[in-house]
Amino acid sequence: MRSGKAPSPAAARTGVLRVSALALAAALLVAPQARAGDGAVAIHHACATATGCFAGDAPGYPVTIDGSAGLHYVLTSSLILPNPDTTGIRVATSDVSIDLGGFKIIRADCVGATTSCRFPGTGRGIEVASQLYLGLRVRDGDIVGMGRGGIFAGGQAKISNVRVSQAAGNGIQAGGASVVTDCRSFSNLGDGIQVGPASVVSGNAVVSNGSTGISTFNGSLVLENLIRNNSSGLLNNSVGTPFFDTGYRGNIITNNGNPPQVRQGVDLGANLCLGPGDTNPICP
Repeated sequence: MRSGKAPSPAAARTGVLRVSALALAAALLVAPQARAGDGAVAIHHACATATGCFAGDAPGYPVTIDGSAGLHYVLTSSLILPNPDTTGIRVATSDVSIDLGGFKIIRADCVGATTSCRFPGTGRGIEVASQLYLGLRVRDGDIVGMGRGGIFAGGQAKISNVRVSQAAGNGIQAGGASVVTDCRSFSNLGDGIQVGPASVVSGNAVVSNGSTGISTFNGSLVLENLIRNNSSGLLNNSVGTPFFDTGYRGNIITNNGNPPQVRQGVDLGANLCLGPGDTNPICP
């Protein structure tokens, strides 16, 4: 028979503590969603490998952004990837902003490396799951040693102040109507920077890449870049009438192999082109 006696205060407190402990344990099983001071959702190595960093992201790499936790993200530590087949961040929605916060997405073999750590694989630092996802923004950090490529973005992307190196594919690749500015892309096996039609590439240093320094498509604008020691210099893949050409102005394009330093495009002035096989610094 059930007693009508009320539990003692001590017993009641014990019961509350048990319930609180159970609630805390349950909460720890749910992926945390820390936010920075500006409201951006935090991404760091510990949550990426242990719990998942937010709703929609399972434990382990890649960190997957599907938009359910928001559209603005920031690294609060470097992401250290175990091998060249691992991708750091995969984006599966449009209009996502990723602030690298001065940190790195780096393959473990490249940490502290003083010589080339480039090795082929299938992983990228940051990639869109489909080029139908538009408007990716990435800024302010480093991506080092990716097996396939550094950044792979869809159209209408903006990539700024990012250093990409030692990728076994393209350093930075973005679709049409994109802007790549103030980046450094060097010692990648593919193109340093590749953009789709109607894009702007400005203020970048693109050095010692295994293919083309900067590769563009119809109707792009290439401004004030340093393009040096790449397998080839500036390639404008314009197809059709001159109205589809890319224009370039104020660039220093020197010592790239496979002359001429510039292939196709319209010289808008103040460019310097000089390298193997060139007899004067006049750009074509």
